[in-house]
Amino acid sequence: QTPDFEQLEKLHSEKLTIDLDEDQAGKTDLSHLRMTEGKVYVESQRVQEDRKLSDVKLYCSEISYDRVADVILAEGPGKIEMVNNEDSQTEDSDSENPMNRPAVAMVDNFTTIHWDMGKQSIIADGDQDAMKLAYYPILEGQIQKQIFVYSMQLELSYLPDTSEIKKVFTDKSIIYEEWNSDMTKRLHYIV
Repeated sequence: QTPDFEQLEKLHSEKLTIDLDEDQAGKTDLSHLRMTEGKVYVESQRVQEDRKLSDVKLYCSEISYDRVADVILAEGPGKIEMVNNEDSQTEDSDSENPMNRPAVAMVDNFTTIHWDMGKQSIIADGDQDAMKLAYYPILEGQIQKQIFVYSMQLELSYLPDTSEIKKVFTDKSIIYEEWNSDMTKRLHYIV
């Protein structure tokens, strides 16, 4: 709970393994969490009164969280979705960056994800023929275009305390496709 929003976290799996260790004060505290078996997912929502500001969902076959390093490791095949329903969520937002406007972004068919929450970065690895970043900018509730980037590795960075994507990067080869809103006309195709 913050003055600006309420954050809700949901964890789901059929098996949950928790490691407990003593902290520096000698108190027992969670150090590691592992989720396996069945439908495995994590969801984080930010809600302000009756408005959903953002929603991040990670679906995969296994999730491991290291609390000390503040890192999530996910084994696929899987998908991570980031939904940003608000223009510029913080003062750090770059209003000129089109990624900071309402949009849906997802990395689909990854084999592994390394999500460093301290560095606000997500690194997804997979097969270039299967793994893709999909990005759908939204204006007045309507998808404006559909963008797809296929690569073996994608690194996304986001602004602290938001689901706003700051940058997408890869040093691997890519295929880039851009379509109109209803996928009837391909606007760009770059290899």
